[in-house]
Amino acid sequence: MKPKNFLLLLFLISLFGCVVTQKIQKPVVKYFREQKCSPNKWFGIPIDTSSEYRRVAESYYIFEPVKDINSQDNEWGLSFLSEREAILTYDNNAQQLPILVTFVNESRARISTGLSVPLDGHLGSFSIAGNIVYFARSPFGENPKELTGNSDIYSGRIIKNVISNPQSLPEPINTNFLTWESHPSISPNGKVLFFSSDRIPYKGPDIFFVFKLPDGTWSEPFNCGDSINTECDEITPFVTSDGKYLLFSSTGHENIGGYDLFQSQISEAFWKEIDNYKPGKFVIWDKFFAAARNLRPPTNTIYDEISPSTPKDPQELLYYSSNQFDLKDGSGFRRGGFDMFVRYKFTKAKPVAEAPKRLEPKLEVKEELVLPQPELKLAPNFKLFGYVFETERRQPLPNANLYVFQFDTLLQSFPDIKTTKPLFSTRTKNDGYYEFSLLKNVDYQVFAESQQFFYESKKVRMELTEPANEMRLDFYLPIKFTLRINFPLDVYDRPYRYILDSNGVETNLTWEEELDMLALNIINSSPFIKKIVLVGHTDDIASEEYNIRLGQNRVNFVISQLLKRGVSSEILEGISAGESQPLPRRPNEDIETYRKRLRRVEISKIY
Repeated sequence: MKPKNFLLLLFLISLFGCVVTQKIQKPVVKYFREQKCSPNKWFGIPIDTSSEYRRVAESYYIFEPVKDINSQDNEWGLSFLSEREAILTYDNNAQQLPILVTFVNESRARISTGLSVPLDGHLGSFSIAGNIVYFARSPFGENPKELTGNSDIYSGRIIKNVISNPQSLPEPINTNFLTWESHPSISPNGKVLFFSSDRIPYKGPDIFFVFKLPDGTWSEPFNCGDSINTECDEITPFVTSDGKYLLFSSTGHENIGGYDLFQSQISEAFWKEIDNYKPGKFVIWDKFFAAARNLRPPTNTIYDEISPSTPKDPQELLYYSSNQFDLKDGSGFRRGGFDMFVRYKFTKAKPVAEAPKRLEPKLEVKEELVLPQPELKLAPNFKLFGYVFETERRQPLPNANLYVFQFDTLLQSFPDIKTTKPLFSTRTKNDGYYEFSLLKNVDYQVFAESQQFFYESKKVRMELTEPANEMRLDFYLPIKFTLRINFPLDVYDRPYRYILDSNGVETNLTWEEELDMLALNIINSSPFIKKIVLVGHTDDIASEEYNIRLGQNRVNFVISQLLKRGVSSEILEGISAGESQPLPRRPNEDIETYRKRLRRVEISKIY
């Protein structure tokens, strides 16, 4: 089935209640089906966000999009590794992929690095307990953009940004190729796994759970019951870190419109029943879940809210995905499709009451010498310093150029509008040393290059709360440059959003940023260059003749982008090696990561 435009079409017909007919696009898997169900219309009191209420209340909620991670594509959900680090599931060329983000504060995060998963297909809905991660995978059809409508749940070990030994969970958790099991959420103790599945033929997806038995195997799946599930769709379950609540998204229950977010309290007796369960025992699980409660506007809207998550108490901090801005062209927040939002509670500082003065009897004491205490101040600046070296000989590079760029938040929101003018620039001294004075709490991109060499670029930020006032950052410039723009299989003109590092893992640099810097380096070197030679390389899939054409097409794409950035066509020469010059495969390297590393463009300067 061909993927459709990422909009969820919602038609509400009010006739003795509310009847919904909706084409559902399920996150992670993205297959469509007609939904016909009859949720009750929600009538209640929205959360008060008025300025009058904020003025008198001791605390109130703030709602806003998460800054710096939303894009023109879909951002589907966050899975927290810690209070500051999370895995973001997002769309990239119609493929759902994970990437790591770091939170600066409640409403701002930045892309840090990719997540290496040795599997192809659509990946998403990660959930972590200790070093074990659970996630959903939907394999590609014959064409990566053809969607099979099938999804299974996998587990693996996660260390930093690498998931190793991913394994499909056994039956009956994953059933067969015609069903959809997705959106896993593991309990904090790692014993209970909630997930969504459409295994009941006459219904949409419901929320189920399994749990670990004493012998280490999983129990059979149990339906969460009528407190959670309806004749409509229930997806994206999330169990809180204290095990007290199950959050999820549903088009049923008392509904405002589309998918709404709901909360159900989990009884403490549920966890005791899990610990004491014997196989074959009959249990009415529904009694352990309180009736689902709508999280109310403006958390929920007439559009779709899915994927609730939080590293804390959901009453204090809640993240979710919504397409509420997708059609608002005049909105200053417009990103496209689904975006990540945050709801967090702001509590006013309470004034400290002055203690009443007490009359104390006067005592005669000797004066003691009191040394003045230094006043603790947070310095707004920090010194960025370091050295620039040659990659091959590890020798310092004198007279290398360094540029500091700051991409404005508004410009980051609209990638087609960019600035290439640096804030600061300098040259290295004879020993390769450089330094800058920069502001804390600001995202910078530092770019080092030399006329005889290529370049290296890194993103830099120091928090205001950091006690350090210095940061060392060294650069290593290569004589031969490997451009790792990440192309989908058989594609040469629509790269994935982020480039790869030498290990085949996504970085936090977009391919447009990489080509901006490559063009700048070539233009600065052009008085000394006779020619720039670009060689396209492919993986080992398909025939030699096909890969020669594919490698050439990818090189031609890079050349066309460099021409748009002001590089002269007279010095650019592109050729293809196809699959004829493979890199050596590393020990224990999975085939998907290896093939990612093979798909590259190598660039040399001829002086």
